[in-house]
Formats: sequence, C-alpha cells, structure tokens
Amino acid sequence: MLKLCRFCSDIGMIIVKMYQKVQLNPKYVTMKKLLFLLSIAIVFVSCEKEQIIEVENNCHWKLHPAFVYDNVSQLNSHASKDAIFFLGYESFARIENAGGNSDISDEYVEFNVLGNEQPSQSKFPISDDYFISRGRQFGCLRFAPNENPMNFNGSSDFFLSMTDIDSTFYNFDFLSYASGECIKINNSKQALVPYQVKVDAQLLHKLALVSVKIEQSYYNILLDTIKTQIIEFPDIQNQSVLALESVDDYFFVTLSSSVYRVDSLGDIVKVFDGRINRMFSDSDSYYGITHDNLYRSRNEGLSWEQVVQVQFELSQISMTNIDDRIVGFRYGQLWEFVMDGDVMIARELDNDGLDGNSITSVSVCNGKVYLTTLSGVYYKSIDKFFISDDDFLPFN
Repeated sequence: MLKLCRFCSDIGMIIVKMYQKVQLNPKYVTMKKLLFLLSIAIVFVSCEKEQIIEVENNCHWKLHPAFVYDNVSQLNSHASKDAIFFLGYESFARIENAGGNSDISDEYVEFNVLGNEQPSQSKFPISDDYFISRGRQFGCLRFAPNENPMNFNGSSDFFLSMTDIDSTFYNFDFLSYASGECIKINNSKQALVPYQVKVDAQLLHKLALVSVKIEQSYYNILLDTIKTQIIEFPDIQNQSVLALESVDDYFFVTLSSSVYRVDSLGDIVKVFDGRINRMFSDSDSYYGITHDNLYRSRNEGLSWEQVVQVQFELSQISMTNIDDRIVGFRYGQLWEFVMDGDVMIARELDNDGLDGNSITSVSVCNGKVYLTTLSGVYYKSIDKFFISDDDFLPFN
C-alpha cells in the first residue's frame, strides 16, 4: 500500500477535481491526458524527494536533548565498555545503555554536580576508572571514580593539595582546551600534572606524577594515592608547557624548544629538539606533528625521524582514535587520516548539523559516536560516521 506525503495528497485532490470537470466535456480529451500524466509525475517526484530528504537527515549529526541549560557546554568525553562519560563546566554525566542504533530512547542519563564551576579554558581528563576536576580550594584537584562520583565522604574520591606536596607551588600550568587535556592519564592509571613554582621571584615549571590506587568495595569504587612524585626538567625550567600527550604508559611534554618523555617510574629524558604539537600512535609507531613536518618514532618516543612535510594547519588539529582509525577535529570539522607508507592522506568527514560549533572531543560507545561541543552533545551511528564525499588526498 502506497502512503502518500501530505504535499502529494493535497496536490492530488486538486488535480482530481479538475479532472472531474474536464471529463464532463468531450472536447477536453487532451487536457484529461495531460492532467493524468501530471498527477503521476508530481506524486512520484514529491514522494521521492521526501524519501531522499529523510535518508539524508538520518546521516546528519543530531543534538542530544539531555544536554541543555547548565549542561550544554561539555569539554570532554570517554567511553568504557558499558557507558560513556562527559565532563562539563559544572557537571559530570554518565549515559548507560549508550550506543546501538541512532535511537536514544533507551539511554539513561545521570548528571552529577561537581560542586564548583570548572575553569572555562581547561579540559580535564577522564579515564576508564576515574576523572579529575578542579577542587574548591586553591591548588586543589579532585580525583573521583566514574561509577560513584558524588560520594563526598572521603571513602570514594580524594583531594590532592599541591601545596602539601610542594610548598613552593604557585599555580597550575594548564593548557587551553583547544590544545588538549590539561592533565594526562596513562595506561597505568597515573596522572601527570604540570604546575608552576615561584623561587626567588622567578617562575619555574615542574611536573607531579600521581599514582592512583583503585579498589572495588561492596558498594563503591575507592580511590587513593599510592605516591606522588615531583619531577623537575633536567635543563630547562622556565618554559611553559605547550603540549601534553600520553601514549601507552608514557607521557610527552612539549616546551617551546624541546620535548621530554616521562615514563611510569617518573624518569624524564629529553627526546626531541623543537616542538611537537600533536601526537598519535599507529601500528607499532608513534607519530609527532610539528608546525611543518610529520615525525615518526619506532622506539616508543626515544628518537624521532622526519617522514614528510605537512601543512601548518595539521598541527592545529586534535587527534583521536575511533574504531582503530585516526580521526581529527577542529572547530566544526572532522577528518579521517591514514598513514599510507610515508605519506599521510586525509579526507573530510560529514559534518552536517555542526556548523558554528566547536568540537571538544569525539568518543564511540557500542556503535554510536558522540561529539562534545561548547553548545551541546551530538551523536550519530558509527555506520554513518565515516561518510565523505571526498577522496583521500595527501595532507601536505
């Protein structure tokens, strides 16, 4: 049974009435044929147009209705096996039953107020087990489990006072959200915190490596610190952190003229002369992007070789991994990147519905991709995510 759209139905009724009038007069045989053919053409064209529009809309990004008002601005997200987590200015959100097809009717969204508004330019990290936010007191960080973040009685979360671990603490040395997370968490569940100290009226820069203990009790997940190490740069101490990355168990800290690697034991070593703005891993190699070149490391970041020249814009694009594929984002644009030998090729992905947005993170959970932005959370099926009208071309 053919179900006509409203437009087709209305036009059809008009044509039927005209047809009835001309049918009473034998002189209008030609007009009757024309009206009949016109009615068929309008029905098929209109219905097909409506069907095409409906299919196209299913490919577009959709705004998640739960993230409104105080929860509209979201700076980070992270997906685990059964849920996806979001961190905004004032809340930590969890979606259960996430993923699946494009329908979100089965999702359960829970918001937890952080207790104090987070810095507007800072993107705090989320891992599989815990997240970090700014505490109420000066120089204080809160470590809270994803599963039960609102237990404030001290049995689940813990607060790290920087002045307690370093009496010379002056302030945090945080990146803006556009440059990445201001604190990094590695695969060993350690957090690396960049901060400033003031010694003899001079600002110097240090790192704090926080090793976190995670225990499962009957009701809660309990967090505590195993130890906190203060790490000093071996030669340069008066430069701010310009980029911060974590790959596997390692951290990479970029200053204005050098890059350092910190391992899980707290050992720091200089590995690069210059600035690496972005980093990602692919197969058995690490890749670093400077202002004009792509570098590769085959020994876990200890040494780097130049691969190919690239456009400056590549160093401004944030990188992440979605279904074992490299995805980049900046403002409202998305790209897929592929290493084709020594050449990086890329194509722009569909971003219909994201005009005017600033993407802050991309995560995938059970076959559904979620985007956080400063103006809401968007989603679509992973089947519709890697859609592009463009061919892969060298990004150089």
